Amino acid sequence: MAAGTIPLPLASEAALVTLSLTIPATQGLWLSAQASRTHTDDRSPASRRVSLWTLFLLPFSGGPKHIAFQVAAWTCWIQLCAGTVLISAATTKTDFVALDTLVPKSHHQFLLGASLVCGILGEALLLKSFLVFTGSRGSRLLSGWPAYVAAAAVVGSGALLSLLGFSLMTYLDSLPDLPSRLVYCALAAVCLIISTSCTHGLAGDLLHGDEEGAGWRFFQPGVGGTIFVAIQACGWIFFALAILGVGAIARAMIQGVVHRISVELHVGTGIVMIMGQVMLGGSLMAFRSRSKSARGEAEKHGSRQRCSFSGHCISSMLFLPAHIFGGVVFLLFSAVSFQVAAAVFSSILIPYYGLTSWGAPAHTGRREWGAFKLWWGTHIVDAMSCWLGGLEVLRSSKSVLPPDEKYVFGYHPHGLLPAGAAYMASAPAFKQTLPGIEPVTLVASVLFAVPLLRDIAAWGGLRKVSRDTFVLALETRRSVLLCPGGQAELVDAYRIHGEHKEMVINVRHRGFIRLALQQGAKLVPVLVFGELHSFRNLFNWPQVQQWAYRRFGFPIPYLMVGKYYTPLPNKHPVAFVIGDPISPRSKGAASEEDVELVHSEYYGELRRIFEEHKGRFAEYKDAKLVFSMER
Repeated sequence: MAAGTIPLPLASEAALVTLSLTIPATQGLWLSAQASRTHTDDRSPASRRVSLWTLFLLPFSGGPKHIAFQVAAWTCWIQLCAGTVLISAATTKTDFVALDTLVPKSHHQFLLGASLVCGILGEALLLKSFLVFTGSRGSRLLSGWPAYVAAAAVVGSGALLSLLGFSLMTYLDSLPDLPSRLVYCALAAVCLIISTSCTHGLAGDLLHGDEEGAGWRFFQPGVGGTIFVAIQACGWIFFALAILGVGAIARAMIQGVVHRISVELHVGTGIVMIMGQVMLGGSLMAFRSRSKSARGEAEKHGSRQRCSFSGHCISSMLFLPAHIFGGVVFLLFSAVSFQVAAAVFSSILIPYYGLTSWGAPAHTGRREWGAFKLWWGTHIVDAMSCWLGGLEVLRSSKSVLPPDEKYVFGYHPHGLLPAGAAYMASAPAFKQTLPGIEPVTLVASVLFAVPLLRDIAAWGGLRKVSRDTFVLALETRRSVLLCPGGQAELVDAYRIHGEHKEMVINVRHRGFIRLALQQGAKLVPVLVFGELHSFRNLFNWPQVQQWAYRRFGFPIPYLMVGKYYTPLPNKHPVAFVIGDPISPRSKGAASEEDVELVHSEYYGELRRIFEEHKGRFAEYKDAKLVFSMER
């Protein structure tokens, strides 16, 4: 049998016509069911006219989810009708209608299959639109359905769509040409995306959307219990693998190596589609909502049940920019040849770096964006409450810090990722505690080398840590914030999790003290509790990492992981404790004796803060503060 003539299951004009009529009939049946619920006691002509007009507008008044599903369903129906007309006209034996030039005979089966898929998708989307009409928790067409029955219907339809996508992948070799195969790949991906998103979003909302303290959301990282999150992670991994499989098959066909694609890849991609659907559907049974007591406890510690979209954006900017950029680079070099990817990469990055480096923003702060900082400060508490569990800014004394004086804030410890240094000064609690003081945060220059990360840092007013930048920021903004311990503390961050629970502070550096004395600035120690528990180094090889740090300036091997071994932080509240300011003995040239004296006083104040406040935090009650001179 020639390529392109292998019929699909149930592929016939009768099936197309039936599907073309089924979607309007389903809609009409639903509208009739709605009409039976209104004006049942009023049979006047005027009342019936109002009812007809109301029913006509009904699909546009069921809420945004209902409208979106309706639009998608009728779009698929239009494509189904167009395919039905083309196939019927092309196969009609008449001299008046001859469409073989538009739809060759070799493509009849392809068009037939594509139209059938559009019809099935349209019917599935239409039924789902009824389930979400006016936010109901059951079908308006068949009232009285329990929520779990409606959710099971959604999961079942998702499974059928996944099987449909699987079937499309198995028929690729029977299609006549490359465009037909690519269309089937696209339809398989659409089936996968619709089935997965509806199973997770719609079925989850039907099951758990009304639970006390839950509020099901499509994006809710870390919520629902350990078992739920673990199964969800597996389901979304299968989904990603299926999308990559479809993309790999399409890429191979474009490059003309379709004959090299093994049957195992087609079958494997289809199996992964179904496995992802099964995992996501099964995870809904393991979802554990938060009780009222859990919600009250969260509010007591300043956390919130829900996180706004802005809060999620801020958290992603803090913890994921390098991963996002790396993912874009990986996808680019995976999708096209190395030469094309390198050309695209260079054509974008060269002008990008040129434009964003003008005026040395890492030194001068030229790209600091006031509106961005205002937005950041407005939502930072929401973001940290959701992702970390809470945010506090405390003072260890009642001494007043006049805003017209100069200050150098030392942030301790550096840890694996001192993210708090980037947002502490923007928190409303910091502004209330130290009104009028807005320090410039000095960070490692490597942050200004990574695209996207450099933009976020520049917009937020961060600058690179160097002598010249330190002095300029202190003269123009009167206060700076930096991490004196540096990457040397990164090596010892693991010790807080050990048997002896040691918070290690590296006290080797004295340059910041010397500059502060020369500029007549007061030194203010800041100790953060909880941040060391946000992440861990996956490779806990302290001796090797200490050697690598001394040799290369960075503790290799290094892979920072958080919750469930992802780049997302563990949910652990953080508290920033601000100590008493250490006043300089005199302004101008500082002797080594003065530097050592202030150095001793500064770290003595840091120890006082630790001993005075560690009892407030359960993980630190038995912890020790260790000063290290290791390089």
